[in-house]
Amino acid sequence: MKRNWILIAFALFAISALSAGNRYELEREYLVRNKSTSKELKIKLTLPGLSPYVNSRILSASFTPVPVRVEDIEPGVQKLHYDLNLQPGESLPLKMLWTVELEASEGIGQAAALTDERRAQYLAPQKKIESNHPEILALATELRSAASEDRQFVDAVYHAVKKRLKPQGFGTDNRGALYALRQGRGDCTEYAALIVALTRAGGVPARINTAMSMQKDGTAHFDNHNNAEVYLNDRWLPVEPFFNINETGKLAATEIIMRIGLPSGPITWASWSTANSMKPYKEVKLVGHRWRKLN
Repeated sequence: MKRNWILIAFALFAISALSAGNRYELEREYLVRNKSTSKELKIKLTLPGLSPYVNSRILSASFTPVPVRVEDIEPGVQKLHYDLNLQPGESLPLKMLWTVELEASEGIGQAAALTDERRAQYLAPQKKIESNHPEILALATELRSAASEDRQFVDAVYHAVKKRLKPQGFGTDNRGALYALRQGRGDCTEYAALIVALTRAGGVPARINTAMSMQKDGTAHFDNHNNAEVYLNDRWLPVEPFFNINETGKLAATEIIMRIGLPSGPITWASWSTANSMKPYKEVKLVGHRWRKLN
C-alpha cells in the first residue's frame, strides 16, 4: 500500500514538473517621459494587454502602476488605459508582468463566433491592406478559380505569398500589401498584409496580429512581430509565412507567437492624447522585453 502511494506521489510530481516546465514569466516595460523643464504633462495612454493564443494561456497578470481601466475589446483582446500626470523632467516606468503556460499547437485554431459587423470589418479593404486594388483582385481571382473550397484557397494564397516574396531587413514602416506584391519583398508585416489582402479579396475574413515571438528557452527573438489569421469553419487559424513553415495553421517550432493587438481590428499598438501644447514634450518608449522560464 505504501509503495502504491509512493508511485502515485511520484506520478503527481512528474505531472506537476512537466506542467511547470511549460510556464514562462513575461515582463514588458514602457517608459513615459515629460521632456518639458517647466510644464506638467497630463497624458491619457492606451497600451495593449496580452492575449492568449492557440499555443498558450495566461495564468496571471499584474501591472505597476495599475491601469485606471482594463477594457475587453473582444474575448482575449484587451486595452490598458492609464491617466498619468508627470512633473517637469519626470520619467515614469510602466511595468507589465504575465505568467504564461505554453502548449503544443495542433494547427486547429481558436474557436470564435464572428458577428456580421466583425465579418464585414475583416473582409473590407483598409490602409495598407488594399484588397480592392485591381492587381490584388486579379491574383486573388486567379488563386480562387483553382480552389473549390475556402481552405484550398487559403492554402493557395499562403504558398503564393511565400513563393512570390523574399524577406528584406526588418523595418518599422508598414509598406502594405500592394508594395509587397509589386516589389516581391518585405518583412513580416508585408508578408502578413499581402496574405490578408488576398484572402479578403477572395471572400474569406482575415486579419493581422501584432505578436511577440520568443525562443522556447525564454530569450527574446522579436518583440514586435506580425502574422496573419484567417477565419475558417468558425475558427481563427494562424497563418505564419515569415519563418520556415510550409503549412497553413502551424506556428514555428522554435517560436512562441502570442497575439497582443490587432492593427487591422479595433485596437492599435499604442495611443495617447494630451494637450496640443504638450505634444512635443511627451515620449513613450518600449524599453524592456524579457522572458524567464519558471522551474
